[in-house]
Amino acid sequence: MTTVLTLFRRTLLYLKSRWTTWVFFALACFFGITAAPTAQYLPDILSSLAGPDLPIDTAQLPDPTIRDAWAQWSSQLQQLFPLFIAIMAGGLISTDVAGRTIIPLLSRGVSRRRYWWVSFASLLLVICASVLCGLILVLVISPLFFEMDAGDLRAPLLFTLRWVLFILPLVGIAMLASACGASSLGAAALGLVYFAVCTVLVMSPHIASYTPAGLLLDWEAGGEALEDRSVWVSALESAALSVLVLEVGSQRFRRLSL
Repeated sequence: MTTVLTLFRRTLLYLKSRWTTWVFFALACFFGITAAPTAQYLPDILSSLAGPDLPIDTAQLPDPTIRDAWAQWSSQLQQLFPLFIAIMAGGLISTDVAGRTIIPLLSRGVSRRRYWWVSFASLLLVICASVLCGLILVLVISPLFFEMDAGDLRAPLLFTLRWVLFILPLVGIAMLASACGASSLGAAALGLVYFAVCTVLVMSPHIASYTPAGLLLDWEAGGEALEDRSVWVSALESAALSVLVLEVGSQRFRRLSL
């Protein structure tokens, strides 16, 4: 247990020293703060950006609701966050291997398998903590702009959970690439390839519903979308793929020449 806690502390200190971690946290907080105001004033923003040559009749647009705030938050989860997560995951193992700082750890009796899984758990903790801060800000600020009751909390909580499930294979694939000897950027790029493939699959909802990409469907539907059986299929597939990729990566990392 002492060894595990020491590894946790070491990995968390490493993540704390990386600029990507702080940018990710700052973006989570920023989008959490701005989700509701952006949804409230989006018609005015569109009108001002269009200019006099392309007038937009904001009166024809529906009045913003609390769902629009959830949509703003979920769209940022999909679009920007995977980039920083891929970079963090890609460097998690590669940095220690390239700098040979992992050798002193292994020489003290730390198993590669334990190092691997603690590294993954540490990164997952940082991701969840950052996103949770953003989600709390969304839930605190949204009532200042829209009417909201207890039932409205279900949607943002559930689609944030869906996003966490979706992002797990991306982390695993980037770490697997590191275990195969890829550089930090190469591992991050492979993780982003997975995200790009899922984004393409979303263009065909029928196909996406049978893959982990189905977790990206119907974000604006919030909690109602989770009643669809295909969403649970996608969630189980994403979880299974994560375990498979991480276990393969763990086995490959045990044989990686240092």
